[in-house]
Amino acid sequence: NAVKYGDPLKPIEIKLTKHQTYITISVHNFGNPISKEDQTILFEPFKRSESARKGGQTGWGLGLTLAKGVAQAHGGEVSVESAAESGTTFSISLPN
Repeated sequence: NAVKYGDPLKPIEIKLTKHQTYITISVHNFGNPISKEDQTILFEPFKRSESARKGGQTGWGLGLTLAKGVAQAHGGEVSVESAAESGTTFSISLPN
């Protein structure tokens, strides 16, 4: 998704952070921000952001649902943060 929806002229950053009881894998990119409203539905099956639907990118709306399911199956969680000035970061946190 970072490649598909991100700014092709800006780098994609992948970071692994170890905390005391969990690790976090995050993927950050720049591109069109994801609205707060769309952030609430992104991890639901067959749901896509408004900009993804209008932007000509094809998809089923299952990738983030599957990522969420895998994270939860391992006792973890997923999250997203997005703003025009700071870019978009998707994170998966898993227990150590």
